[in-house]
Amino acid sequence: AAINEINSTGGIRALGGARIQMVFGDARSNPEGGTAEVERMQAEGVLAVVGGFASPICLAASQAASRYDLPYIVDVGVNDQIVNRGLKNTFRFAPGSSIVSAQALDNLVKLNDAAGKPCKTVMLVHEDGLFGTGLAKLLQAELPKRGFEVIDTISHPTPARDMSNLALQIKAKNPDIVIPSSYYGEFV
Repeated sequence: AAINEINSTGGIRALGGARIQMVFGDARSNPEGGTAEVERMQAEGVLAVVGGFASPICLAASQAASRYDLPYIVDVGVNDQIVNRGLKNTFRFAPGSSIVSAQALDNLVKLNDAAGKPCKTVMLVHEDGLFGTGLAKLLQAELPKRGFEVIDTISHPTPARDMSNLALQIKAKNPDIVIPSSYYGEFV
């Protein structure tokens, strides 16, 4: 939609009305695929890359793009490491996991306080990649500071097709809150 809007209103004025042309790629849901697509796109002469979705793909693909000083815009990847490595070519549309988590935890405390503090224990369940592991580590450090006990942290492989064992572990521990950091389509 943005490309159509820009092109239909005269293109990029600062570049003499240049039109934007989309070049599609498929990272095949892995960092190696993301890196290969950046290499291919650079060889085809693209001027910027947008995408990656998953944090490990964004981390690898943005590193590949930095070799060519090719702007890399992270669409979804939230791991803070992606944009905190000092790469001048890498940008992100939204805040990373530390900023989002701080706000979410502040809101969790407000909700729990307003309800009379019924929740005391938390169980973290995360995918074993950069996204889930990074977020679980951050939450393990921050939840106790806000008065919550982390009773267990369980990782699962990515991709995971059967969460039955995890559900049994959660049920056995009986936490007040379960905080997943997994890809929604797998964990739901």
